[in-house]
Amino acid sequence: MNSNNTIVIVSNKSDLIASVTSKLVLLRDLDKVLDTNHLNALQFLRKHPPSVILMHCEQGDKHKINLIRDIKNEPLLKNVSIVIIGNMLTKEFLLEAFDAGISDIMHMPVQEHELLMRVIWSISRNEASATYESRSKFLATLGIIQEDTGFYTQLNGEVFLINEVDTAVKNQSNTCLMFVAPNERTHANNKDFWDVVKKSIRSRDSVAISNDGRFYIFLPKTKLNGAYAVFERMNANFKGDIGVSASVIEIGKKPFREIRTHLEQTLQKASESKKTLLVAPEETPSEELMRETVALTRETVLQSGTWFEARPLDESNEAPEEELQMRLFKQTYRKKSKLVIEPVFKKYLAIVAQTHPDVEIDKIVEKACAKFVLRIKGASSSFYITHSGTHKIKMELQYILNGEIKKSDIFDMELTDLNFQKLSEILTNFCTEFSNLVSIIP
Repeated sequence: MNSNNTIVIVSNKSDLIASVTSKLVLLRDLDKVLDTNHLNALQFLRKHPPSVILMHCEQGDKHKINLIRDIKNEPLLKNVSIVIIGNMLTKEFLLEAFDAGISDIMHMPVQEHELLMRVIWSISRNEASATYESRSKFLATLGIIQEDTGFYTQLNGEVFLINEVDTAVKNQSNTCLMFVAPNERTHANNKDFWDVVKKSIRSRDSVAISNDGRFYIFLPKTKLNGAYAVFERMNANFKGDIGVSASVIEIGKKPFREIRTHLEQTLQKASESKKTLLVAPEETPSEELMRETVALTRETVLQSGTWFEARPLDESNEAPEEELQMRLFKQTYRKKSKLVIEPVFKKYLAIVAQTHPDVEIDKIVEKACAKFVLRIKGASSSFYITHSGTHKIKMELQYILNGEIKKSDIFDMELTDLNFQKLSEILTNFCTEFSNLVSIIP
């Protein structure tokens, strides 16, 4: 660590400040512990740049979220770790706090050993961030990465990817490489486009610029479902019709220049539909045919009793491209089912039960389908969601009065587009239509 460090406690409670300060007694004499209240925090931190900020937060306090954002917008403070100390903090508050820029949380009562370890870890993290920033400036000066984004330039991106893919092959680590294209090439000329890409990737991911606005995302320690999460977050962060399509591959035993061909061919297919991610095969059709031919030849020769020496075959049971693709989409749908469909259905079940207590509600959420049905007297409204293992889901709405279908609608939605907000909008309209249907019952 540095020769001396400053820890600043931000709290309006003097007893909490005294308690936390006493637990930091094992820090070195060279380290300082200062404190300030929330109102004067930003001004104080500008005068006394800290190594770590320990901020006390109460449940649901939006002012603290704004303070965190203000601190992170200060050039001198943007890399300083902020550790939240609180009790009974809601999930929504913590997610918003992490989005604003905090590094860690601690629940009260604060344990001495935990506090010390988290402070030491935060100081080490700051030093690593400072080193990374210094090296990034050096690489930008050499023209290896872009100064504003930190992405590898088109001239140097291939060298970077060759090295990283070779390392992943050597270490046999779970790694994915994604090849991404904007829906419209002109989008790549917009600075906001690249800001969204930078916001969407994880801290350990790297971006290398290719041609025609396309780019690679190198995803270490990642399987296909993790790659899909990054892809989905990108499209969710874009606004309007702006979006991307992509191909992705799990790096196996082949070097970058070979898997690049598979990624390029698969990206062409993915670009035919907007906001689509397809898994690239590890072999081209010609390579697959050659493998089958060699296997068939060996089998024929062995049956004839003739000695035959052929090159070793890859005996690994790699899943076909279609199977990998379907597996990825099914995993994604199951995740959406748990995190989006189930909670939205529960929300509207409660709303309908409160506003229409006489209505019979049928709600089912399963692996590949879901339904939300409302019934009363001679009226019923049905909403079905089905997934067949592709990049799209099918939605069907039907409104029946006295056995007669009054209105129906069937449409597809990209799996990546299914989120809490869009499903809520559909169910809001669905419930409104049901209310209109019920109102005309004699």
